Amino acid sequence: MMESIKTILKMTLVIFSSSILLVFAVSGCVSSKKYQTLESQYASMEDRNAALEQEVAKARADNAKLARQKAEQERIMEDIIKSLKAEVAAKSVEIKMLQNKLVVSIKDRLFFASGSAEVNRDGQDILKRLAPILKKASNQEIRVLGHTDSVPIGKALSEKFRSNWELSTARATSIIQMLQWGYGIGPERLVAQGVAHHRPLIEETEETRATNRVVEIILTPMRD
Repeated sequence: MMESIKTILKMTLVIFSSSILLVFAVSGCVSSKKYQTLESQYASMEDRNAALEQEVAKARADNAKLARQKAEQERIMEDIIKSLKAEVAAKSVEIKMLQNKLVVSIKDRLFFASGSAEVNRDGQDILKRLAPILKKASNQEIRVLGHTDSVPIGKALSEKFRSNWELSTARATSIIQMLQWGYGIGPERLVAQGVAHHRPLIEETEETRATNRVVEIILTPMRD
C-alpha cells in the first residue's frame, strides 16, 4: 500500500513537471506570478513526497524490528520447551505466543505448597533450568504474574496473608527475588505482580479451579 502511494506520488511529480514545461512550450511565456505559483506547488509536492518516503522507511524499520523480536521469542520458546520437556508433556507447563508476548504458564503446585509463598524444591529446579535462558534474553522484560483461585484465605494463614492479593503477589515476588539474587538477572528487567483470582485463565468452577492456580512468566521486548 505504501509503495503504491509512493509510486503514484512520484508519477504525479513527473506529470506536474512535464505540465510546466508544456505550458512554456505552448504559450511561449508565463507571467512571473503564475510561474512562482507553479513553482511553489511543485515544491510542496516534493515536500509531501519526501515526508512519505520517510514514513515508508520508518514502516520498513518497524516491521523489520518486529520480525527480529518475533524470531527471538520463537527461539526462546524453543529453548524453554526443550528445558521443560517433561513438564510440557505432562501439561503442567503451557507456552504460547500472544502478539509480542511470550507467556509461560506453570501450575502453582510446581512452585509452592498450598497457602505458601516459599519456592519449593521442584520450583527451584524449574528456575534453575529456566534462568540461563531468561538471562540470555537480555532485551526482554520478565514479568512474573501470580494467580490464585477464588477460595478465600483460611484463618490459619490470615495473619500472614490477608487475602489472595497478598498471597499471589508474595509468590510472584519470591520467584523474582530468586531470579535476581540467585541467578544474577538484572532487576530493571524484572516485574512482580499478583492478580489473585481476578484474571482467571478460564471461567472458574469447582472442576476448573486448579487450572487458574498458575504462575505466568511473561516475556516482552524492552522499550528502547
